[in-house]
Amino acid sequence: MSEKSIKADAATDRTVSELAFFLRTTKKHVVAIAVADYVEQRDRYLDPAAAHAGTGTLLDLAPLERLALRRKELARAFAKHEAGDIRLLDPEFVTPGSADIVLLAETDLLEGGRAAYDLSRVASMLLGAHVEVISTTMLELFDRPGLRGALDQSRPL
Repeated sequence: MSEKSIKADAATDRTVSELAFFLRTTKKHVVAIAVADYVEQRDRYLDPAAAHAGTGTLLDLAPLERLALRRKELARAFAKHEAGDIRLLDPEFVTPGSADIVLLAETDLLEGGRAAYDLSRVASMLLGAHVEVISTTMLELFDRPGLRGALDQSRPL
């Protein structure tokens, strides 16, 4: 078997290097353990056979529980779309039947209204639920009172 390198951003490479140093092992070993742990955790929630064994799957959980489990993944996915400051709109203020989860996110001004649509799609696929994303950037530009109200009715993710 021939070895191949993996490309990682500078921060990830630095973290893996530091872990390898402190654990007195190789970077390759740190990555192998991290991948194995990730697969084990992810399979526990996504494996349909786990449902028959009584342990359940991710989709058996309520949407807010799924969000709690995949919060970091969601934040990383939003960051790839240049979105940040993610907030969860209080479920009691969400119109019944509109969406399972409503998130607020600061988006790139140049993306315009498309950013919220793209982020809604990303979040919905990641969580297996209907997620609506509202751009706080657009609210700030076009509906400042609405932005204040939305921020008051939400909490940081």
